[in-house]
Order: sequence, then C-alpha cells, then structure tokens
Amino acid sequence: MRLRPDDPSYVSALVSFLRERSCVAYVLDDQVTIEVIRPHSFGQQEIDEIAAILRTWQTKSPEARFAIMD
Repeated sequence: MRLRPDDPSYVSALVSFLRERSCVAYVLDDQVTIEVIRPHSFGQQEIDEIAAILRTWQTKSPEARFAIMD
C-alpha cells in the first residue's frame, strides 16, 4: 500500500509509527510517498490491518492527513 501525507513533515513520523507496529515501511524516491507492507498478511487482511494501524495513528495525530495511493 502506498501513502502520501498531505504535509511532508509527517513522513518520518508516520514511517517510524508503522515500523514500531511491525510493518515494513520506507519512503520512495519522491521523498513524500510511503510504501507500507504488513508481513505475513495478504490481500484484504493486509489492507485491514494497515488501515487499523493508520486509524490509531490518526487518533494520535488528528491534524495529520494522508492519501492512500493504492
């Protein structure tokens, strides 16, 4: 799944948050898009788990917004 924070200053914090929750997360070459993978989860299960993690992040950073690219 690819994510793009509306404010690039959140990229580092979001990557760290995802990694702390056992996701593989890294920034793509454009420096604003994050690729996130949930190891050992596939298909809809992976999407649901990442979505739950992102909801948790948004409760901690309600001012931060992001777009899901795929």
